[in-house]
Amino acid sequence: MGVEQLKKYGKAKKWKLSGITGPKEEALKFASTWEEESITSRISKRFTIFESGGLLNCSLPKEGLNLVKATEMEWPRIRLWAGEFANESNPPLDQLATISMAKLMLKQKNLYLLKNGDQSLGMAGFGRRTGKKVVINMVFIPPEFRRRKYGSVLVSLMIQEGKKQGFSSSLIFSDHLQGANLYNSLGCINRGEFDEIKFENLF
Repeated sequence: MGVEQLKKYGKAKKWKLSGITGPKEEALKFASTWEEESITSRISKRFTIFESGGLLNCSLPKEGLNLVKATEMEWPRIRLWAGEFANESNPPLDQLATISMAKLMLKQKNLYLLKNGDQSLGMAGFGRRTGKKVVINMVFIPPEFRRRKYGSVLVSLMIQEGKKQGFSSSLIFSDHLQGANLYNSLGCINRGEFDEIKFENLF
């Protein structure tokens, strides 16, 4: 179904859309078509989707570094990191919503910490599943531990954990579009840019 046909179908069904997300070109085309009905739209977020490839380029020493499922005892630290993750996103995410997502991931045992002994160095979690693929979400290394390659180790261990759980590959959403990218350096495949577009003046 083309964009014009989709718009006509949506109008016939009286859709009340708060926004749209999808591949950049298609999302922009649909938003522009929808705007003809006196609805304004704006891009609220643009991100690149990466998919883990066959072989990881991470040959970093991992001695002493382990991926461990987070527990309720670590919630104060996770809550703090989730707030920082929200603030550093581009554009910043809603802090309360991000913290709630972290809490849900913790409850569902989908949140992991990178540890060196008892010291926590970062976090990441598994989000939505799409068939045999899983989304790695909320990858965060606190400022005091950055530039030590911990991010590369964390992501590579998460990809390996996903494979252990039976997923063929992992999907990673990045909103940092400029400059060198961690996921490129690990050998992940760029699957394209996606836009989230919010509609205003809905009714």
